Amino acid sequence: MNIAVVAPVFPALSETFVLSQITGLIDLGHDVRVISLSRPPAGDPVHPTVKDYGLLAKTTYLDLPRGRVAGMADWLLSMARLVARYGKRGWRAVAITRAAHGLPRPRDAAFADRMAPALQGCDVVYCHFGDVARRALPGALIVGAPLAVMFHGADLRRAQRQGPDAFGALPRLGGLFLAISDYSVRLLRELGFPPEKIRLHHVGIDTARFAAQPRVPGEDGTLRLLTVGRLAAVKGYEYGLRAVARLVDQPDAPTVQYTIIGDGPLADDLQALVRELGVEKEVVFRGGCAADRVLAELAAADLFMLPSVAEVTPVVLMEAQAAGLPVVATDVGAVREVVRDGRSGLIVPAGDAEALYGALAALLSKQDAWPQMGAAGREWVAQQYDAPTLNRRLSELLEELARPV
Repeated sequence: MNIAVVAPVFPALSETFVLSQITGLIDLGHDVRVISLSRPPAGDPVHPTVKDYGLLAKTTYLDLPRGRVAGMADWLLSMARLVARYGKRGWRAVAITRAAHGLPRPRDAAFADRMAPALQGCDVVYCHFGDVARRALPGALIVGAPLAVMFHGADLRRAQRQGPDAFGALPRLGGLFLAISDYSVRLLRELGFPPEKIRLHHVGIDTARFAAQPRVPGEDGTLRLLTVGRLAAVKGYEYGLRAVARLVDQPDAPTVQYTIIGDGPLADDLQALVRELGVEKEVVFRGGCAADRVLAELAAADLFMLPSVAEVTPVVLMEAQAAGLPVVATDVGAVREVVRDGRSGLIVPAGDAEALYGALAALLSKQDAWPQMGAAGREWVAQQYDAPTLNRRLSELLEELARPV
């Protein structure tokens, strides 16, 4: 089967789930091409798997022009090309995908003009994120390929704020909608997606890549705490840092080494907060890291913390548990589906530094339970979120969509 995978940015260091599905589908014998709406920043680290599978040679970048004047000129050219190539079908494919507007928007036409040639010959179009699928839908209609989309987190949160027309005609014209958690299933139904087109399908990880090992206190008495995630407001780093500062301030506190992996818009603000809290010696920012480095940091840590204030299904919690780490996480999105509270980790209210501190202190007080908690987390992730198993199911779903009975 020829599958076109459409992503907002490829390759994106933080979106390992996209890469895992692409390589999984290739391993299952499918011919996969990648269409990226934009290019990654120059100099970003790239997962070795991208090179191993030759994925950059399989990737088409749409490269829309920047700026209002250039955008308007490109819109006129795009509409002219659409009509010249596809006749009325080109115009209608763009216009019909707007739920509340009869006229195409300039960027809709520009995406369709570039998307349709890139989709020629594919059996199914598979998009990551709902807003990406809305942009890909006109091209899919032009070439006559069914469209599937996997919704993640930011797309659904934006849609909740924007209202029922956020995805245009995607609920009506799309063929398959994958929700990565029960929480996401509920959101899709609330947003008006037909229940008969919705399937629960977790994102997952290759658990075989994570060598779980029992966590025991280090002989030097140092607590090695780890967080992995973009340095963005939704990740709640402010509360995690304040919890660590509170822990360090205790009279009987252990030596703490808090490592943060990730990059993002709050990098400078968070480093300023570290200085304000007086924990420069305890906190280390590693920046964005490739997969091998993340694996090494997971293997070296004692505990994992994710202090997010908004999530849907954080893959990093799967990775931490697959590595055998007890975790501290906040009660947002589908976290309670990924982490079993009290068994593989502790879940506390979001936006509460004191609660995060309390969870860290509680785990420190029962260090003999770390190996058991780590084993429970590893077992749960292997049962529910193993990528090879999930990729086989994804292949079946896409084949059903491409060849309806």
